[in-house]
Parts: sequence; C-alpha cells; structure tokens
Amino acid sequence: MSEVINSSLKSTAKGTILVFFGMVASILLWFATKVLIVRNITTEELGLYSIVIGAGGLVAAFAALGIQEGITRYVSIFLGRGEDVKAASIARIAVRVGFISAFISMLIHIGQPLSFLILLIFLFMFRISVLSISIAYSAAMFIVFVSLTVYYSNRIGLQAGHSVLDVSAGELLRFSVPLLIVNILGIVLTWCDTLMLGRYAPAEEAGIYNVAMTLAKLIIFPLAALEFVYMPAAGQMYAKGQKDELKKTYQILTKWVFSASLPIFFVLFFFPEMTISFIFDGRYAVSATSLRLLSACFMFHAFMGANVTLMIIMGRSGDLMRVSAYVTVLNIILNYILIKYMGLGNAGASAATLASYFAMNIIISFMLYRMSGIHPFTTQYVKPVISSAIIGLIVYAAAKSLPLYLWMMPLYLLLYLIGYFISLILTKSFEQQDIDMLDAISQKTGMELKMLKRIIYNSPKSSRVQ
Repeated sequence: MSEVINSSLKSTAKGTILVFFGMVASILLWFATKVLIVRNITTEELGLYSIVIGAGGLVAAFAALGIQEGITRYVSIFLGRGEDVKAASIARIAVRVGFISAFISMLIHIGQPLSFLILLIFLFMFRISVLSISIAYSAAMFIVFVSLTVYYSNRIGLQAGHSVLDVSAGELLRFSVPLLIVNILGIVLTWCDTLMLGRYAPAEEAGIYNVAMTLAKLIIFPLAALEFVYMPAAGQMYAKGQKDELKKTYQILTKWVFSASLPIFFVLFFFPEMTISFIFDGRYAVSATSLRLLSACFMFHAFMGANVTLMIIMGRSGDLMRVSAYVTVLNIILNYILIKYMGLGNAGASAATLASYFAMNIIISFMLYRMSGIHPFTTQYVKPVISSAIIGLIVYAAAKSLPLYLWMMPLYLLLYLIGYFISLILTKSFEQQDIDMLDAISQKTGMELKMLKRIIYNSPKSSRVQ
C-alpha cells in the first residue's frame, strides 16, 4: 500500500507544482489588468464592466463540453484495468482534443490577459470608457482565437483526421454531458451575484463585490492546481480497486492544499482593508466585509479538498449535476432575499456565496463518504486546522493592539506561518508520505529542503511510517 501511495503522491506533487507556477503567471497578468482598470475608472463604471463580463462568461462554459474531465477519467480507469484497447481508443481523441485544450488553456491563461493588458495600456492613454474596456476584452479574445486558428491550421491541419466511433467514445460523451451542465451551472453560480447586484442594487455595488471576489479566489488556486493533476492518479487507483490508497492520498493532499492556502487566507481575512487599499484603491476598502466572507467561503472549499474530482472518478457526474442545480437555485434565492429585500448589497451577495459553497461541499462530501467511506478528516489534519485558527486569532489580536502599518504585515504573516509549522510538529501531524512529497517537490524545483526535512524527522514521534 505504501508504495502505491508514495508513487501517486510524488507524481501528483510534481504535476501540481508545474500547474501552480503556470497559474501564478496567469494570476499576475490578470491582476495587472484588474489593477489597471480599477485605478482608472469609477466604482460605478467598474460595476458595469463586471456585469458585462459576467454575462459574457456564460458563453465560455460551452467550449469545453465537459470532455476534458471525461477523457482524463476514462483513460486512467481503462489503463488501471488493463483495457489497453479502450484506453488507446480514448487516447486518440485525447491526443487531438488534449493538444487543442492545452494550447487553448495556454493562450487563455497567458495570451488573453497579456493581449488585454497591452490593449488597456494603449486605450487608457486616450481616456477610455467602460465600453472601450469591454471592446478591449473582446478584442483580446479575438486575438487569441485567430492565433490559435492560424497555428492549428499550419501545424496540424483543420481536417478532423481519423475518427474513433466505438462504445468507449459514446460512453465518454454520455458521461461528459452532465459535466457540461455542471460547468454551466458553475459559471452561473460564479456570476449570479454580480448580475443580481446589477439588477437590484446600484451598479457600484457590483464593482465593489468584484474586487473582493478577485482577491478571495486566490485562496483556491492551490486546490485548482491539485485537481488538474490528481484525477489521472486517482482514476488508476479507483480502477484497480485500491480504495484504501485512494482515501489516504486524498487525505494527505487535502492537508497540503489547506496548508498552501493558509498564508493567502490569513492576509485576506485578517487584514482586508489594508490589502484592498494597497492593491487596488482606498475607494474599495468598503468591500472588507465581503472579502472576509468570501475568504471564509473559499477556505472552506479548500478545506474539503478535491471531493468533486473523486465524484467524477467514481462516475457520479449525474449526482454532481443535481447538486450543482440545487446549489445554484439556492444561491439565486439567497441573493434575491439578501440583495433586494434586505438591501445588504455586496455583503449580502458574499453571504449568499458563502452559504451556497458550504452547502455544496457538505452535500458532495457526504455523498462521497456514503458511497465510498472516503473523507479528508484525520487527526493529523484536524488538529493543525484548529491550532491554525487559534494562532491566527492570537497574531491578529497582537496586530490590532499595535499601530498597524503596511510594512508590518509580512512580519505578522511570518509569525503566523512559524506558529502553524510549530503546531504541525506539536500535534504530530507529519507522516512519511509528507517527507516523500517534500522530496518530489525538491527534485522538481531544485530547492534544497534538507533543513526542513531534518526538523520534521527530529520532531516528536508521530504517525510517520518508519
């Protein structure tokens, strides 16, 4: 069992590091565009821009068709079962679709924000309007589309090539349709708050909410990177019936995702006004309450781990579709009540998102546990989670009792991380698999982690496998 777990954790860790760095590049580019926009237009104009982008975002959900998750699941499961013929059949689709998907992802994550940033810099020199920002956004997408078309035509050709029409492909499509609906509902869930703020509140409320959402979503990037590379390893373990190994890797990786998300959460949750004012503008400091609520929302999402990925691996796309539908309806109802009738504006939209994500994760995790017995909660995970909350409150209380300056925030963050690391040692939360993941990260990044591993090995005896 240990060898299977170690192999899966190492491969997942290496892949997650690569995806994470790619996402960091994307985040920096998008942040540059968002900061440029926020600092050059009014809050009302930002609200209008957010509403336009939210409406347009619904179209993007149709592009993937849910095929990416379906291909990853079926290839890994067929290989795990030794059904090479079916795996090869799906692989023929995956090679073409996967190449296109990867190239599109690269262009969207890097090419689109880069094009958008360049266009914005040019247009802001001429005192652009909100309409011009929307045009620049659409132009950036068009540039990416043209670039992709030209490259694909010259490199591969536009002919469909050898098609594969067998049971595997049909099963893939049937499985992927519910995931398409899940993706669409996810877009609706993401942008519902902004659109309803635009309908039932002043336009500036949507802009204020958009600033808080932009920052809060940083918390779940470690989870997104993990989900991207975890599915193939999880699929093979599931196909081979390695239930215990699947459960253990899920628990360990969830602990790592939570730990990676903590520094971002600490800054955003405990110092929202300072963070918003520094990155964007003091005008948006009023979104501090929204940022706190949304930070708690996405931290809980990271806390529950890759539960959606495991549901996909186990073939429960239909269940995911139904849960997504329920949660989306709940979100719409809550937004209607909190924004229109209670007049809570962006804070009400944030509360609706928090409640919706809590409900979604609890339902999905309960379903996952009921059908497989898999859950992320171990002593090595729960203890440091509780201690991290206590340490965060202590550091925040100390910070509030002193004059708070921007240059002091890194100091408070460092104190918090040191306290969290000590809590991991005192609660005996390190396992042998954690050391193996550190080795994998060290090999992939070239960073020497000898001191860190020495501290862990010399810590009090824990559940580490000797």
